[in-house]
Amino acid sequence: MLNRIIQCCLVSGHILPNLIPLLDTKNRPSKIWFFETEDVAHNGKKLEKICKSLGVAVERYMVDPFDIQDIYSKFSLFLERFSGQRAELNVTGGTKIMALGAYEACRGIFDSIFYIDTQNDRRVEISPRQQVSPLADVLTVRNCLQAYGYSLHSTDQASVPKEFRQATSLLARRAGEFQKPLRTLNYYASRAASQQTLCADMQPDVLRWKSFLELLQILKGAGILDWDAQGRLLFAGEDERFFANGGWLEQYVWSVVVRLRHDKVVTDLGANLEVVSENKVKNEIDVAFTARNRLFLIECKTRNFHNPDYAQEAIYKLQSLRQNLSGIYGKAVLISFSNLPFHERQRCIDNGIELVQGQNLENIVGFLKKCIDEA
Repeated sequence: MLNRIIQCCLVSGHILPNLIPLLDTKNRPSKIWFFETEDVAHNGKKLEKICKSLGVAVERYMVDPFDIQDIYSKFSLFLERFSGQRAELNVTGGTKIMALGAYEACRGIFDSIFYIDTQNDRRVEISPRQQVSPLADVLTVRNCLQAYGYSLHSTDQASVPKEFRQATSLLARRAGEFQKPLRTLNYYASRAASQQTLCADMQPDVLRWKSFLELLQILKGAGILDWDAQGRLLFAGEDERFFANGGWLEQYVWSVVVRLRHDKVVTDLGANLEVVSENKVKNEIDVAFTARNRLFLIECKTRNFHNPDYAQEAIYKLQSLRQNLSGIYGKAVLISFSNLPFHERQRCIDNGIELVQGQNLENIVGFLKKCIDEA
């Protein structure tokens, strides 16, 4: 339900300070005037589209960022049409001259002049009296993607089956000792993909490999696979084959994020997302979630990174997605079953990508909480 609030907003180069107040249903205006400059007109256009989807009426005005008289005249036009409803000014964006001009024009007339401090998750009231209040945690994955010009074509929020959850937790706990057996299983699961019967012939000696046989027993107990006397590895179905081929890591991470949402640490989430840019470029994201009005992007990898090109490809993808989709406070996380070589770990650090690998998988709950707190 829309409130009887009219809002003026200086459009920012970073779109979230303009968007977040609009997503708060308790304070959402019924109409908004955007005052923008040429260099941020693309953000004004995106905000207009989002406002219309929310049922908020929009008017947009172009202003000279360094001409205070032009700013005064544009605000005077608004004030002439002001109907006496509650009026607010979001002064977060624009140049300093725009902010000063807007503040002077509205001070003493508007009910509220405020600044959105996204770094510290708070709304700072400047006039008529100074006060600070926490921002409502309202950003969703879809909203954030839309704000940066991307559409969400598909996402999966299905729960992980109980028997799979038990297997994923066990594999995460024992990631260090199962490194080689899981790589071998990945190989056979990949080969089975081309077979209608979803089976693969194993080398005779692998069943004499104690840790590999233990891994097979664990997955057999979860109903994922079986094997016969001839050494054929048989998968119960395509979902089970995908699980054995590395999908277990995505499902483990997904179950962790679902738990964090249940604990009200995470606001919104999605798995296996397909996002499309305005230029029709498609990207896939393993897991994404929002918390503290920030977007977190996660890429899960179970392949062996002995070839540095594999790691560089994953790092480049995450860096690009974070820059394009998540704003200045969003985070990208690479979760790898295998330990990355030193240079690729350093590359993650240099590109601001958080990394969880190998034996640290078991501690991913604490790691993600720390990422959220520090974002």
